[in-house]
Amino acid sequence: MQEFVTRAAAWQGVIMAAATWLFWTLGTISFTWTMGMLALRKADIGDFFSEFIRFTLFFGFFYWLLQNGPYFAETIINSLRQIGDNAAGTAGLSPSGVVDIGFMIWKQAISNLSGWSPVDSLVGLVLSAGIMLALATIAVNMLLLLISGWILMYAGIFFLGFGGSRWTSDMAINYFKTVLGLAVQLLVMILLVGVGNNLLTSFYAKMNKATLNFEELGVMLVFCLALLTLTGQVPKMVAGIISGGGGGGGAGGFGAGAIAGAALGAAGTAAGAASMAGSAVMSGAQNISGGASAIKAAIQKAQGSADGGSGMPSLGAGSSDKGSDSGSSLKAAMGIDSSNQSGGMMQKAASVAAGAASELAKGAGRRFAR
Repeated sequence: MQEFVTRAAAWQGVIMAAATWLFWTLGTISFTWTMGMLALRKADIGDFFSEFIRFTLFFGFFYWLLQNGPYFAETIINSLRQIGDNAAGTAGLSPSGVVDIGFMIWKQAISNLSGWSPVDSLVGLVLSAGIMLALATIAVNMLLLLISGWILMYAGIFFLGFGGSRWTSDMAINYFKTVLGLAVQLLVMILLVGVGNNLLTSFYAKMNKATLNFEELGVMLVFCLALLTLTGQVPKMVAGIISGGGGGGGAGGFGAGAIAGAALGAAGTAAGAASMAGSAVMSGAQNISGGASAIKAAIQKAQGSADGGSGMPSLGAGSSDKGSDSGSSLKAAMGIDSSNQSGGMMQKAASVAAGAASELAKGAGRRFAR
């Protein structure tokens, strides 16, 4: 932990120089653009003066934030850590202090090893190792938050350079929002670990040091697992108030649940797309099949009309027999003149049928493409 603090503090000079250069570059671009727009609008001297005052206040405020950004970030994080320590009754709780009880229980299990009772010794070692690993994971999570805070304090000041322009100034404000969210996570982490540390200390004080009690170790192991779950979820939920994301982000906010949810969502999307494509194919096939049936029926009806009577029907003679009626209706549907012979009638019927088939195929193709 101390090594990370020392190395991160050494980054400040280089990153601050880069952030300052970015700040002045964006500020120059923003000022030139603003004054150029006023000149194009032929604004009077009062508009130029008011815009210059507004730009100076804006630029000066964000430059002040840039120069004091690391100090503000450190103050925010340390103050909320201090509030957590005072509320939990812990004096400067650190990650190493979280896992101390786990090492003491492990040391007690090692000292109680006996060759006369290998099964009891093995069970005691397994339970003690589970307690120590659970507490070590909690300590690592706390260390993760601390290291994230130091990296944000010193490496993250580069984003304060975006405050030189009103178009990118939101990124500079987001820097302080992120710092505050991280400090809130540390506050909640210290409160939870403080409660857990007090309970584990009382458990350890009541333990029989001469012989390990498996029931006591089991209770401590379950409690450590519950504390591990709480410290992994509750700080991120409370920090979501800052960003308005509810129980969302924070350090280490992406896990197996998000991966599984993404996989299930992708599978559902693929299934839906396949279902839509299948429906389109079936619908197109049904349309083509229905169109073919209609064409076939029309051709058969036309042939029946041509074969009925004397073999050379007159499609428009106005007779009252059934063949003439069907011929007249087919003539009206196909637009065939009454003077045409049966050969021309059949050619036109075939042409109309082919056109209908083509239109149906085009419609089915468009529907399948959609």
